[in-house]
Amino acid sequence: MNRNTIDVTIPDGLHEMLEDFVRSVISSKIKSRDLYKYAYEYFLSNKTSSETNLNDIMDDKTEECMRTAFENLDEYENRRMTRPVLFGDTFNPEIEKLVLSISTNEKSPEEHHFLQQTIPTTLPFRALDYDQIEEIIQYFQSYNVKSGEILMKEKEEGDYFYLIQTGIYEALINNKQVKIYNNEGSFGELALLYRQPRSATIRALTDGKLWRMNRDIFSKVVRFVAFKKRQRHLEFLKNCQILKNMNEKEMLDVADALKCEEYKRGDTIIHEGDNADAMYFVQSGNVEIRIRELSNKTDYIVVKTCQPGDYFGERALLYNERRAATAIAITHCQLLVLDRADFNRLLGSAKDVLKRNAEHYKTIVKDIQNKHM
Repeated sequence: MNRNTIDVTIPDGLHEMLEDFVRSVISSKIKSRDLYKYAYEYFLSNKTSSETNLNDIMDDKTEECMRTAFENLDEYENRRMTRPVLFGDTFNPEIEKLVLSISTNEKSPEEHHFLQQTIPTTLPFRALDYDQIEEIIQYFQSYNVKSGEILMKEKEEGDYFYLIQTGIYEALINNKQVKIYNNEGSFGELALLYRQPRSATIRALTDGKLWRMNRDIFSKVVRFVAFKKRQRHLEFLKNCQILKNMNEKEMLDVADALKCEEYKRGDTIIHEGDNADAMYFVQSGNVEIRIRELSNKTDYIVVKTCQPGDYFGERALLYNERRAATAIAITHCQLLVLDRADFNRLLGSAKDVLKRNAEHYKTIVKDIQNKHM
């Protein structure tokens, strides 16, 4: 049989560059789910010890694609906080309270209200409750910015995390603009979390006002948030019957992999016929599972209402099928989501139970469909 051969020339310095990258990944203890983002920032920052210049081997089209990808990435979402080793230090799992030194940063009622509303929407702090948010507000310091001021410099050590109240700011990598912050958002957390140099330069394009938190306080708060998130997920999973045969380490791995999502009443979570990319656990609220009627494709049949502790979306992952039903939030819902890769990697001991339940569900659906014919 004839085979087409491709003449491949390996660029000088590629082997050394990849070796340095692998060393950096191992020494920084990067988790697999964080690898793509870390690789992007590593190569854009040109942190390899090789003498090869990244600009010499990256063409304009590739660089433009990477900049576009950066603009579409949520600053933090692709780096789900999981194991505490992610933050570069040892972590005390016995922490039960967030204990910080007393601070006296006075704030006006308007400033307090802004922080009260903004902090819960900033991913590093989403797991904090109301009292904890009130506590950390005092550790944010206001900082008035002048147009043209450099707030962070690429490859320098990080010292602050920033919340934007007003102003327009640009992120630069290798002196090329990769992102614009327009009177909202946050930046600076990556260097603090990973104990790495700044991956970008941030420059003010207008006057503005920021709120900043220093490295030590930020580090303590984020560790506390990650710990409480893991505790909450673990407690939930311990009450899931399908996971009862898992040992504690296996359950901790699942708890770390879960991502929180919220849906409003009436939101479609998954749609019948779509490709499947995750399964869902209902943490709070109610979700209605619907299928199309065989005789009338415009009507639907409710086959199940999922309540807290229930799960859905696993069948399509188990059998590599498209979605067999539509899931609608019938109240405000908080869901824990396990993506396809983590589902396949972590739920080995639970798959037999999931398959038995899926077959039982299939029988129930057929019975319901027959009654409506």
